[in-house]
Amino acid sequence: RKMPKLRGFRNPNKRYYSVVNVGQLNVFENNSKVDVEALYNKKLLAKKGHPVKLLSVGNLEKCLEITVHRASANAIKKVEDQKGNVTLLETMGKRSDKEKAKEESK
Repeated sequence: RKMPKLRGFRNPNKRYYSVVNVGQLNVFENNSKVDVEALYNKKLLAKKGHPVKLLSVGNLEKCLEITVHRASANAIKKVEDQKGNVTLLETMGKRSDKEKAKEESK
């Protein structure tokens, strides 16, 4: 029997991020430190295995120190507007040449 032709292409090197929105971070106390472990404990992450990306959906009403793997520019701006701080972790796996050049230019 013939095998059907598989359509499309799946990139084996694609990174899957767990997404957290800025508006979801209001469950934390004011001036608290937020990291991957704290997000998992508050049930904002389903799995610990994926790197975490912070997106700017919603409004932040508290001052927080956030540590994640990636964050959008608008998310960082919203956190810093509330006198908070965003620290980016080293992403898991290989980095592309674009990411290396971006970090060296900082």
